[in-house]
Amino acid sequence: MSAPDFPWQKPLRERMRRALLQQRMPHALLLEGPEGLGKRPFAGWVSLLVLCEAPAAETETRPCGKCRSCRWIAAGTHPDAFDLQPEEDKKWIAIEQVRELVEKLSLKSFARKGKVAVIWPASSLTSNAANSLLKTLEEPTSGTLLMLITSRPARLPATIRSRCQRLRFTVPPPAEASAWLTAQNEGTDWPRLLELGGGAPLAALALHEAGFAELDGSFRADLEALILRRQDPLSVAGRWSHCTPETCLGWLENCTRRLIIGRFSAVGEPAGAGLQKAAKSLKLQRLFLYLDQVNAARAALDSPLNWQLALESLLIPWSDELRPLEENPIFG
Repeated sequence: MSAPDFPWQKPLRERMRRALLQQRMPHALLLEGPEGLGKRPFAGWVSLLVLCEAPAAETETRPCGKCRSCRWIAAGTHPDAFDLQPEEDKKWIAIEQVRELVEKLSLKSFARKGKVAVIWPASSLTSNAANSLLKTLEEPTSGTLLMLITSRPARLPATIRSRCQRLRFTVPPPAEASAWLTAQNEGTDWPRLLELGGGAPLAALALHEAGFAELDGSFRADLEALILRRQDPLSVAGRWSHCTPETCLGWLENCTRRLIIGRFSAVGEPAGAGLQKAAKSLKLQRLFLYLDQVNAARAALDSPLNWQLALESLLIPWSDELRPLEENPIFG
């Protein structure tokens, strides 16, 4: 497990160090916050911190990175560290997976430092799987730490959330995020990528690595062509379907918001001059309604979804002046 030292996580790291030093480490943590803030690497770092074999008095230097436990975790072979996520090609964590984890947690610690389990994304637990986890959360084995990771805490049952200590990850100030990103790669339009990534540095970095600067231009040109009825929505949907749903929906949400802002601001052309000009005929109320439709699509990503059909339902309205469909086959 990698554990990069992200500067925006420093307060949370110090909180965990204090809890360990004062022997007040909780038995369950809920790591919640937007995607792109490094919640999974943070959980890996906490695993290192808890299982590190350096003396407790040396909390400030833990994890040491040299002991047997640190080496095992780095190699992904620690017998007391478990990682639970949906099986390959599946979206849900099944009850059988949770039962297997609970059985492993009930066994004696191999290294006598306790056990750590990371469940992610926790929102992918089926209702039966979540119920199966409850008893372990209510009556944890001594020395066991469960970490649940989610960007959608509201999707977890209240009974699960109430039994965890919540660690909230928030986006850093734009200046801090841009400074960190610039240190990774200079000469990139990080403010724009941060905007598209919701202010999350790792989301912006992922967009850059995916070549989003070029993709941004092609998305904008396609949408402008749809508004002017120079492109077929189904053809555009076919091209866009090769991108990840998160990328497409994030871009559509950002673009729609910028078009709305452009109606109230005389400064600049927030969505690009060509697109802004083409969208002048779109009614403001319809833009707001469309934004709701995009957000509904994002919420539906956790459920089985025909992505090609979903894209078509989101792109067709642009060639029809964003006229709301009386009956949407995807989102109701």
